[in-house]
Amino acid sequence: MVVKFINEDRYGNLWAGTLRHGLARIDGQNGQVSRYVKDQSDQFNLQSNNMMAFCEDSSGLLWLGTNGGGFFQFRNPEETMFNYRYSVVDSNSLYSHSFS
Repeated sequence: MVVKFINEDRYGNLWAGTLRHGLARIDGQNGQVSRYVKDQSDQFNLQSNNMMAFCEDSSGLLWLGTNGGGFFQFRNPEETMFNYRYSVVDSNSLYSHSFS
């Protein structure tokens, strides 16, 4: 397994993004591991298991860049995701599905 990044968020959770195996969170309070993997049947879930970039903004939102699945906003601790992707019919959409 190739780990692309490991980051700690403001809640003390550790996040590990991998190539081909999605995203994992280790809860900073109890050590419980949660995995987030590609689910094409759910447009609000990850659309790629290839994690490329991670950032937490000043308001606590997590931003995830993937290779082939677009860009995700993860609301922590609610655990909700919003996917930003390229769309042929939307000139305001992302330029590509991939980030490096």
